Amino acid sequence: MLVATLITTVPDYPTLAELAKEADRIRSGQPEVWQNYVAEKERAIADHRKLTSNWRQRGMPPRLDFQPLKFPLAFLVVEVQQANPPRVETAPFGGNQFQFRRPSH
Repeated sequence: MLVATLITTVPDYPTLAELAKEADRIRSGQPEVWQNYVAEKERAIADHRKLTSNWRQRGMPPRLDFQPLKFPLAFLVVEVQQANPPRVETAPFGGNQFQFRRPSH
């Protein structure tokens, strides 16, 4: 029963590809809005760096929080993808990298 519930609720959420398309639409259709998002993000990062650069109080400094800025999810997805480009790793040529030998008696 749980599987059926998950299957019916998953399509309610956009995929990363859909969010990337939405981000492209915003970026091309409303470039001033997109630039405003970028400027707000950079300002928040600079303010956070200034706050935490000489942190001497007890405990950990506050974390960088974008929630109050209410960025659209499409913008956040693109920013994360740009910050973490995909890495492609290939398997070693010739099959398995491990060779198993039978002990000789």
